[in-house]
Order: sequence, then structure tokens, then C-alpha cells
Amino acid sequence: MQTLSERSLDWIKEHRLAVSIAGVAVIGALGYTAYNLNATHGRLSGLRRRAAQRKGKGHATSASAATAAPERDIVIILGADSVPCGPSVVRDFQKNGYIVLASVFSGEAADDLERDTEGYVRALVLDAEEAGSIPHFLRSLSSTLSLRFPTTIHGDPYQSMTSSQSTSLARVTSVISFLSLGQAELLPFNNFSSPITFSESYTHQFMTRALSPLAILNATLPLFRHRKTIGSPRESSSSTSRRYGASVILCVPAAARVGVLGSSSHSMANHAVAQGFRILRREAALDPLLEGTDLRFVTIDVGEFADPAEIKRIGAQRKEKGVSGRRIPTDVRVLSKTLMSIVDASRRPWSLDWMKMVVMGTRRSVGAGGMCFMIWLQDLLAFTLSPN
Repeated sequence: MQTLSERSLDWIKEHRLAVSIAGVAVIGALGYTAYNLNATHGRLSGLRRRAAQRKGKGHATSASAATAAPERDIVIILGADSVPCGPSVVRDFQKNGYIVLASVFSGEAADDLERDTEGYVRALVLDAEEAGSIPHFLRSLSSTLSLRFPTTIHGDPYQSMTSSQSTSLARVTSVISFLSLGQAELLPFNNFSSPITFSESYTHQFMTRALSPLAILNATLPLFRHRKTIGSPRESSSSTSRRYGASVILCVPAAARVGVLGSSSHSMANHAVAQGFRILRREAALDPLLEGTDLRFVTIDVGEFADPAEIKRIGAQRKEKGVSGRRIPTDVRVLSKTLMSIVDASRRPWSLDWMKMVVMGTRRSVGAGGMCFMIWLQDLLAFTLSPN
């Protein structure tokens, strides 16, 4: 008769895979628990130190209270008015504790975007169709980064800063480009043979969707080089939410991976920007000044989005007709959550968002049609299933 230990060994031999998975899960859970306990202990120690300082110095003044306010990281969004969901994404980032610097096409759009944002959103004019506007936009961006937020009456953007205050300026944690998501310009079928029409369309599409985004993303990389040196003095504490890297996110239309009829120039421009973005990622990995910043480059294939009211209207129409019609768009809040999860994954390692980033890699899809337009399908199968 076998003893308990012998029966246990036999069972383990018969179920090696299950035991291995359970062991890995237990080790991961223990490591995650230890990490959080260490972080919690550090936060409690910081709270005790600050409580002791307040007890020794008495009540804090209004100036010190303002200094102790929660710090916000900066997110730069290019082409916030290129897509209808852009302003909604900007507001979602602002509501979740970020300072947002967004590029728009006109001054009127800038005023609309900054309205009701409590001074934490700054809109800068950028005409992506004109190469000459890029240097002007970069100068405006550089001067805006030196402001103190909020820029409303609650904050003084022209406040003189001492050397200790200048180190607490917010830092850029992510750059997101929507410039490649503008409305596609499809050529009429009868103009396919016109080289002039095709050349004009491709030149315009390439400038707007590829050259301008890549030029600006490349110019913003120096903003990440000093993340370890110009942060808050509280950076040296045991708090880990601001120690880690940043992200550069390129959004491209999912349909461009296949190309519908008449969209050859549109598709070529988007393939060009995706390839240029991959090369930019490899160049950044070899830049010695970016070493240790944990800068992540993520490409997102964006499908169709709409606000909740539009989604309900489309669903009601389909229900009335009793037949399947056009694809129902995805709620725009899903795009905001996806972008924020990528940004947070770079700032908070070992979080759920960080684990999703490790598993899903540097290419994601989001929105209605984002998956079927081709992340996982081969070109032949995609061409067969494409409605156009």
C-alpha cells in the first residue's frame, strides 16, 4: 500500500502541466504581493514624514498647500480635431489627471477645445498639410511646456520660479498622434488612370498622414531624454508611479491595412508612416541619451467609433428593419480607455495595464472593424472577406 507522499508524487507526475501552471501562478502572486507591500510601506513612510513635518511647522500656508497638490504628467495629442472623437479623448485625459497639449487645425478649434477644461488643456495650431507650420508648432510647444498649470485664474502661468520650483514642472509622459486618422480622400473610379490626380492626392496624403506625424514625433523625442533628471524632488522617494518610462503612440486607420477601392494613395501613406514609426523605434532604442527611459512605441489600428447616442440610433435602425446593416461603431470611451491603459502601463510597472502591454506587444487594434481589418488575417483572406 502506497503512502501519502508516494501517492502525491505519482499524482504530480501525472499532472505535470497543471502543477507547473499552478507553481508559476503562485510565484507571480507572491512577487506581486511583495511588490505592493513594499510600495505601500514606502507610501506610509512618506505620509509619516510629511505628518511629522506638518506637526513641527504648524499649519501649512496656502502656498505650501499649492506646492503639495498632486502633480500631473503631460500628454501631447497631435491632430485632436482630425477625427470626431478627438475632443472627447482630450477631455477624458484631462478628467483623469493629465495636462493635455493638443494640436488643432485652426484658432477657432483651439478656443472650443480649451473651453471648460479648468486650465489643464492647451490647444496649439498645427496645419499638417504645410511643412512650414511644423517649426512654428514646435516653438509653441516648447514655450507651452515652460508654463505652470492650470493656466486659468487658479494658476499664474507667468509666476516667477525659484530653482527649487523649476524642478517641479510637469513632464511629458506620452505623445499620441491622430494625424493619420483624417478623412480618407477616395479617387473616383474614372480617374484611376489620371497620373496628375493620383500624384496630387498622394502628395497631400503623404504630407498629412506620414511626413508631418513622423517629423513631429522625431522632434519630441528629446523631451523624454531628461525624465530622470528634471522630475519632482519627490521623485527620489519610494513612490513608483512616476519613476518609469513613457510612450509614443501612433494611431492609423485599420482599413488602410487592406485598402478599399480608390484609396491607394491613402493606403500607401499609412503604410509609409507605420514603417517609418518602426524605424524610429529602432533608432530610439540605440540613442544613448534615451537609455534607461523605458520609452515604448505602440501602433494602434483604429476602427470605427461613435458617441453613445449615435450607437443607439444605429442599433434602433437595425432593430426596426430586422436585418443586419452597417457595422455598429464602438463607443468612443473605449478608445480613451485603451490609450490611457497604454500610458499608465509605462508609468506603473507590474500593474494590470503593464501586464496587458507585455502580452499584447507594440501593435494593438481597437474599434469596430479594427480586428477584422487585419491584424490577424493574412492578406489573401482579408482581400476575400473585404466588402470592397
